[in-house]
Amino acid sequence: MCGIIYLKRKDGKKANKSVLKRYHRQRSRGTDGFGYVTNGGDGKTHWLRVQKEKEIKDKLADSVASEILFHHRTPTSVPNLPEGAHPLKISHDMLEYDYYVAHNGIIRNDEERKKAHEKLGFVYQTEMQKQVITIGKTYSYEKMWNDSEAVAIDFVLAIEGKADKVLSKGASALVAWRIGKADKKLKGVFFARNEANPLKYADTKDFIVIGSETEGELIAPHKLFWLNEDGTLGEREMLIGKKQETRYWDTNALGFLGGYAGSGTKLSGLGYDAYENDDDVYDIVDDEDYQVLKDERNDVQKMMRRALVESNYEKEESLKAELNFLNYKMELYENEKRYNKL
Repeated sequence: MCGIIYLKRKDGKKANKSVLKRYHRQRSRGTDGFGYVTNGGDGKTHWLRVQKEKEIKDKLADSVASEILFHHRTPTSVPNLPEGAHPLKISHDMLEYDYYVAHNGIIRNDEERKKAHEKLGFVYQTEMQKQVITIGKTYSYEKMWNDSEAVAIDFVLAIEGKADKVLSKGASALVAWRIGKADKKLKGVFFARNEANPLKYADTKDFIVIGSETEGELIAPHKLFWLNEDGTLGEREMLIGKKQETRYWDTNALGFLGGYAGSGTKLSGLGYDAYENDDDVYDIVDDEDYQVLKDERNDVQKMMRRALVESNYEKEESLKAELNFLNYKMELYENEKRYNKL
């Protein structure tokens, strides 16, 4: 679980305090790896990724930018190193623009997507080698990379129409900052999500805000939205992973987990409609899917025990993050099932 905040001040004043204020509201989403892209007073972008909270706060305190894309993470696929922090830069000759992409979620088919991307000539910037160092010996293990880089590449390919959908499967909320290759200036902000992760949008008198737990309404899933240079908002259909029929996401319904509630309230504008009564509610709990999650959890627990026996502590830590995510998904299903029995 990670957090995304994009904020643009309409009056051109500094956005740093407003970003930090919203970060503290959703700080529980991650404090192990930070990054931002800013639109500076010179009209050009400034990109930074750091490991520690104090570092990012100090840098933000000095920022004079009126527009900032900020990300904070809970590592799941790679450790807390700057190379794995977001926003990730995606650049390739086949792309008309460069992109900085922030992602919240976990991707299940990143190895498959990485192979497909490498055939197209992409080189993963987050790839690194796992190692365990003991007294007198270094053990090397398989390569690792940030699974978010897979969905980031798929996302920008779909934005530019070089793919008809985002092929990365898993939980995704995404914000992409498009940059001109020659002048390095901002050329638009794009954002989307699927049902598994929240992303809100607000256009107020003073700000435009996109975030995981900010003010505003949830955007509809499987739609690409973008902010044009003139401030107008565009949208089109975009399938992200696999479509699921679910009720609307209510971050207050199940505490910090987020979840689905049947209050009957409708989300207008960018959001999609909630159901008016429980008789119309689609039950997202599927016993077969739940059993798959249980099987995956058992496999991860076995791999963790094996890693412990082999003293492969980095692998054990990586698997812990995966186990936490599976437990989170299972708890979401269980809470939904309990709700439907009320």
